[in-house]
Parts: sequence; structure tokens; C-alpha cells
Amino acid sequence: MKHKDVAGFSEIYGEAGVGKSQILLQLLIRVQYPLSRGGLARKAVYICTEGEAPIKRLKQLADFQFQDRSSIFNGVHPFENIFIETGHSAQDMLDIVQKRLPILMDAHPIGVVVLDSIAAPIRGDDFLSSIQQSASRAELLIHLGSLLKTLASRHNAVVVIANQVSDVIRPDSSTNLKEPARSFENQLGMLSEASLDKKASMGLAWSHCVNTRILMTRKRQLEFSADSPPPTTKVIVVPSPQATSLNSSTKISLTGKDAMGKSAASTRVQGNDVASSPRCDAQQEPDIRQLHVIWSPWTAPSVCEVDITERGVAPSCRPTKSIAIT
Repeated sequence: MKHKDVAGFSEIYGEAGVGKSQILLQLLIRVQYPLSRGGLARKAVYICTEGEAPIKRLKQLADFQFQDRSSIFNGVHPFENIFIETGHSAQDMLDIVQKRLPILMDAHPIGVVVLDSIAAPIRGDDFLSSIQQSASRAELLIHLGSLLKTLASRHNAVVVIANQVSDVIRPDSSTNLKEPARSFENQLGMLSEASLDKKASMGLAWSHCVNTRILMTRKRQLEFSADSPPPTTKVIVVPSPQATSLNSSTKISLTGKDAMGKSAASTRVQGNDVASSPRCDAQQEPDIRQLHVIWSPWTAPSVCEVDITERGVAPSCRPTKSIAIT
């Protein structure tokens, strides 16, 4: 793979529960594929800043991959080639990227660095999240972006970052706000009105650091036949380190589906609470998840549709004629 194919870094943003982390976890495994299979034949680094790292889910995906394709991993379980770092404050995140990550990348052949996510530590910081500190926040983000680009260039590695979303405030009869200029996404005419009400968080300073920006959306399928009632799901709610700690797991009954095929608030599904592979039939359609390339120097704006199953992310099994951007 040529250097220009992996230079800079990419961002995946979207609302909670759309499946961003599922995409990123699969990248940690796919980078270990040989070049002939679309990988880089190298190891991976996962930096988790949002609560507890989803190690059980990552191990589950690695197990499936090793069972199905053990030969391409040369007999080494892919989970053993993934380095996991956790940091829940802006300073933790900066220390990892500035001090620990360079040492790790010098010592091991790292092909991909995943940061999940850039927004959580900064939004959870009372100092940096205040409007008075917008200049300090922008300076930190630009510094982080520069560090990550330098590492990506030096080691010819891929850097992929998850980002959260912010609301787009639109004018109405009760406000004096002017109609905002048409956004880049809106000019393309490829997103729904609901998607246009959200934008990537961290502001303009961070947007200037991003080489490729991808939006992930999810349209929930909540229509169930009489023979297929809405499922009841056990969800383990893991609070962020900035939130008040809970003494016990919380069980919630939800309808619809989560990032693994069930319903979801902003939660991480633990252990065996992962749904079975969704079926493309009339009774229970999987949620429609789409990846929109908003901008990139290497490809034109485009859309692809994926399904997230127990075994990971896969191209949608829905017939092409039914794919629609709504």
C-alpha cells in the first residue's frame, strides 16, 4: 500500500448508537489481513476515551475472524496484536498521543490507530468545554491533529477517529436567527433533513484538521408483524468516568434494535447480549445504516449501506433496488 493511500487521518461521526465503534473495532482486525486481502499485515492500537473499553465485543469479533480465516493470520489470534489504551480526560488523551503512542509505534509495526472518540474527554472537561476557553480548546485540537498526522506520516499508518455530533440550530418564527448558508453536505443533496440537523462536533478548528470525513446514519426499522413482536433487550449501561458511578448494572426494556441489531440508547452491549445476525425478510428488516463520504481528497462524495451483525460489519443484504437516501 502506497503512502498516499494512508496519509493524514479520517473521521467517522454520527449520533450515539449508529454503530461507529463497531466499524472501528472491525478495522483493528482487518488491518492484520495481508496486503493481498486488503489489509496492511500489521498490528493495531485502540485508544478508548468513552467509558469502559468494549473488550468483550472486540474479543468476540476477533474470535469469529480467527475461526473463519485462521490461515491469513498465520496462526496468531488477531486479539493478541491489538494494543488498548484508555484515557478519560483531555490530558490523558494528550499524554497517550504525545508520549505513549510514539514509543509504541517505534517498537511495533502499527498499521492503524483508532481514537474512540475525540469529543468525549473535551466535552467532559468543565474547563475546556466552556465558551470562554474556545481558543484553548481549538489550540488543543489542532495540536492533537498535528501529532496524529505526524505519526501517520512517519509510520505510514492509518489513523481513524470517532466523533460525536452537535445540533444545528435552525431559525423559526420565534427567533431572530438568519438562515445559515447551505452546508457542504446540504449542497451535495445526499442527506435527509434529519441528518442535516446534526453536524460533527468540535467546531471549525477541528474540521480543518480532518482529511476525510464520513457520516454514519441509521434509520430504525420499528415495524413488526403480529408474529414478530418488538424484542425485550438487556442492556448494560456503562456510565462515563465523568458521570456519577453506578453500583449495579441497569436493565432496560427497549423496542427496536441497538448497534448489534437491537435497540439502543448510548450504551455498550456486553458479553453475550449481542443479537443474532439480522435477516433480510419481510418480518424483521435490519436497521438501515449508511456511510456517507462527506469529503475526501481520494474519493468523490458517495454512500454505501452496511449491516451490523453478531459477526461484525458486512455489506447490506438488502436488495439494491430498496436502498434509498431518506
